[in-house]
Amino acid sequence: MSAKPPSAKPPSAKPKPANRLSVCIFSKAMAAHRDGRFLWPFSLVSRQLVEQGHEVTVITTAHPDGRTRLAREHGAEVHYLGGTLPEKTDKAFWRESGKCFDELHQTRHFDVVLGRGRSPYGYLAHSRYAKTLPLVSHEGTFPAWLHGYELANRLFSRQRERLHALLYAAANRIHASCLTASRLIVCNSPALAGSIGRAFWWRDVHAGCIPYGFSPEEFLAGAEGADPGPKVRQLLCSDRRFIVYVGRVTRNKGALDLLRVLHGLQQKDVCLLIVGRANSANIRRVERLAAGYGLGERVILAGAVSHAALPLILNRAEAMLFPSVHPESLPKVVMEAMACSLPVVAYRLPAFRGLIDHGVEGLLAQPGNTAEITLYLDNLLADDAARRKMGEAARARIESSFDPERVAGLWGQVLSDIVREAREKRSASEPAAAGPAALSYEPGAG
Repeated sequence: MSAKPPSAKPPSAKPKPANRLSVCIFSKAMAAHRDGRFLWPFSLVSRQLVEQGHEVTVITTAHPDGRTRLAREHGAEVHYLGGTLPEKTDKAFWRESGKCFDELHQTRHFDVVLGRGRSPYGYLAHSRYAKTLPLVSHEGTFPAWLHGYELANRLFSRQRERLHALLYAAANRIHASCLTASRLIVCNSPALAGSIGRAFWWRDVHAGCIPYGFSPEEFLAGAEGADPGPKVRQLLCSDRRFIVYVGRVTRNKGALDLLRVLHGLQQKDVCLLIVGRANSANIRRVERLAAGYGLGERVILAGAVSHAALPLILNRAEAMLFPSVHPESLPKVVMEAMACSLPVVAYRLPAFRGLIDHGVEGLLAQPGNTAEITLYLDNLLADDAARRKMGEAARARIESSFDPERVAGLWGQVLSDIVREAREKRSASEPAAAGPAALSYEPGAG
């Protein structure tokens, strides 16, 4: 590479730790790929590691402007690879990322490699240092094929699930090879960590849970001066009661169940605000169903709204309705609602383990049971004291379990343990073990 690393030192809010690590991250994208409007998982993780005093280098796909090759993001040095396509982990990226890693490693002497999905395959397949450093994979997507087994019992379910796992791994060979070559697979939820063992039941894989760090204060601070759009402004300026759904407007995200629940509510003075992108076909479905139920002006389709405006909406709503059966892992929008002291009424998905306890931070119904979720929501809307208590518990869960400083410390500790064990194994000339025996962090542990 012709570009030289910038001379500026990465900012650090803390003194350098005694066990300061040099970390190389392979990432599909970083914040610049979406003009800073969306923080990719490794944007968050790299920032947390930098704040802990570690040296972080990121290898990612081409910059959207086609020219930038080197930049800094929250103190991490980011290398955008020429000859690749933005946000595409393909043969070109794997080839170029492996080459880039080798050049950097000669002077950086990395301690550990991080990757997500298929992004670290260039290290495994094209680096001459392949498998000499411990690889840690980070996962944040619940396997869609496995989610169906979680939601419904089937005849010979266990046998079918195991066969399905083998077929899925064969069809997704590159992703599977990245996971099975990892010393540890760090997942953002307990449910996802548990799914890894089921998805690779024939291999000795190690998975643990570290969630995303989330600061309610930082989220709320972004709302100053934000514009939620005319439809939402009109609603917020009125005295109308409303519940809110935020997310893509699709069938498996619960778009049709939203209308069924609203129709069944006894609280007829409550309206529904739907915030999120929708294609024209789904908009027509929602509008037809709303008309068929006679809901009229009780349904407000706001479309996409600026993320900065979400606190304005969530702080005014009486509850979040989230009837999704999508294979969520750790739904960020639910965390944002909880940060605004908003109780959540949803289907009981694996994603909510460690996030919502039924009757404490929210109410969870059997997936697809609209009568049950409607009853829960009705009871909540009729009891102001219970709603406030549940909202306060939701805010407390976010503050205690997802504190960014705590999460950053966990990342640093896990990586330090893995590097130490790898060094001990090398010095003893023994084969590297599959990873630490356990990662005990649970988001719900407080």
